[in-house]
Amino acid sequence: MSSNSDPDSLLDSAMADHQSGRVDLAESGYRKVLDIDPDQVDALNLLGLILQDKGDHNSAIEQGHRNRARLPGSPHQSREGQACDG
Repeated sequence: MSSNSDPDSLLDSAMADHQSGRVDLAESGYRKVLDIDPDQVDALNLLGLILQDKGDHNSAIEQGHRNRARLPGSPHQSREGQACDG
């Protein structure tokens, strides 16, 4: 599978962009991850944070609701701490 369609690779790239302050690229990357895997909890959460920072509170709230709707024990492992380090 190419990195262009691998959600883990896309997420890693988006998180790196986010950490480096390339917020528009990060937002695009998180959206690409969610196009492939709409339930990816880290992409949902981090996209919601970007939307909140941009002042798009309604969309941020929607992302938060989608994220909280994921059941405990979801096969998606949270890696959000990686994006917040540094």
